[in-house]
Amino acid sequence: MHYLFWRTQIVLLRKCPPLYGVVCNFGLNAANSKRLWLKALFWLALHTPAALLRHLRNKLRGRVVLSRVTLPITTRCTLNCTKCIARTPHLQSHADIPLHTLTQDIASLFACVDEVYALVISGGEALLHPQLAEVLRLCASYGKAGQISLQTNGTVMPSSEVLAALKDTNTTVKISRYPAALQPNVEQLKALLAEHGIVHLHDNGTHWLDFGLFGQPQPGNVKKRFRVCVQQISAPLYHGKYHLCCESAILMDQSRIADFPQDYIDLRSIAPHEFAAQWKNLQKRRCLSACTHCQGHTYLSPKIPMAKQEDHA
Repeated sequence: MHYLFWRTQIVLLRKCPPLYGVVCNFGLNAANSKRLWLKALFWLALHTPAALLRHLRNKLRGRVVLSRVTLPITTRCTLNCTKCIARTPHLQSHADIPLHTLTQDIASLFACVDEVYALVISGGEALLHPQLAEVLRLCASYGKAGQISLQTNGTVMPSSEVLAALKDTNTTVKISRYPAALQPNVEQLKALLAEHGIVHLHDNGTHWLDFGLFGQPQPGNVKKRFRVCVQQISAPLYHGKYHLCCESAILMDQSRIADFPQDYIDLRSIAPHEFAAQWKNLQKRRCLSACTHCQGHTYLSPKIPMAKQEDHA
């Protein structure tokens, strides 16, 4: 049942990008809660016909449409989570990606595609980037992002400039739910966002899933694991390269595995008209080279406490 639930949703979200706009506020672990599962089914039944029709129009027009793109803008963070999805504690260095680099990469992305249903600004902790307001306005200026969201760990209060940009670009702020000791000011943050009319969601997660030790070989059938791994729809734009998976992008960037060009599209080295063909080839991948070094983000992954901090003692 769990395999079918996860696999069906992943296939639908990859094959029919408009559906991502329908289900982006529901986690793929909704099957663990009957209430959320029924709510998700009702929402899908109500909105799926329009999404499918939109998908058909896109295909007939030959439009290149992506479900989701994650844009990490910094590797700096206020926390040091052992099993961080961005592997922050294990990176060789921590820094903000310069605005001119982000400007180039965002321009390259939107030159290649007609629409992105969900553009996620992330980190590290994205609110630490000193030019976040400019990044938000830049992403919105192309008019090709259906929904822009900002992922935050809830420990940083946005400046007035960032608040204005969040509101002007209609960005949704998604706050991770961590133990209260790690988020002492989260209610103040939510109140501030509400005061400025900024849509925000406080994640209701109860646990994390363990990917395994960073860069260490993992046993098991990699193709079977990949079929139900939700990381294949995260699609990070990492240093100008469009990947299917965050872990794959980070492992290659940190030289923990060999560079494997078949697992990504280098937007800095291709012409926009070449993207569609390469994207279709990438979608046909049955696993990635990084899968041999990752337990995957699946219903079989071990559940672990949220945001456990690295012990440097």
